[in-house]
Amino acid sequence: SLISNGLFLFATDVLEVYRSLEKLIKIPRLTKVNKKEFISGKEPPLGRSNFEVKRWQGGSNIYEATWQKNELI
Repeated sequence: SLISNGLFLFATDVLEVYRSLEKLIKIPRLTKVNKKEFISGKEPPLGRSNFEVKRWQGGSNIYEATWQKNELI
């Protein structure tokens, strides 16, 4: 269970998976607070796993979004 004001971060190099998750996360208590796309060949994203870096270096973009759980009213 995610605590109030907790963050859920999702990142993938598969655009179809990213788009599907965006459609699935329509929970009233979760608000999207950030959305990024890291284009392969540009400056690499910081703080990534070795797997993510290898995929990014191999030509894959990284799609990322963060949702925040709203406090109970």
